[in-house]
Amino acid sequence: MTAEIAVTAKPTAAGPGDPLQFEVTVTEGSSESRHHVTMAKAQCDRLTAGKHTPEACIGAAFRFLLDREAKESILGRFDVSVIPRYFPEFERALPRYSEIVGSPCSRWSRASTHFGEAIIACKHERGSSGQARG
Repeated sequence: MTAEIAVTAKPTAAGPGDPLQFEVTVTEGSSESRHHVTMAKAQCDRLTAGKHTPEACIGAAFRFLLDREAKESILGRFDVSVIPRYFPEFERALPRYSEIVGSPCSRWSRASTHFGEAIIACKHERGSSGQARG
């Protein structure tokens, strides 16, 4: 099944801050799940070696999660730092997902809204083995 992942960076009341805040919507067919996710900028830099935007890092994290669980099983509100508690391989596996997100894949699109929020979206398809197919 194909899932569409939309990541929206949300500005904080005080402006750009730490932790960064995101709203993520995962859509599969006619159903969707929504998630409020936070992540420290330093963690993003460490997880992506400074090569990807925070939105792309969150998108990669959701691709990782969707390969392991249904969208309904993903917490509604969490910080990216909790993912390794549930999936110890997260930090080791994320670079592979980040490479997919960072590639010029036609399935990823990026836009900005008039509120200055960044949106990144991807169609994520699981293979028969549960692995992502670009």
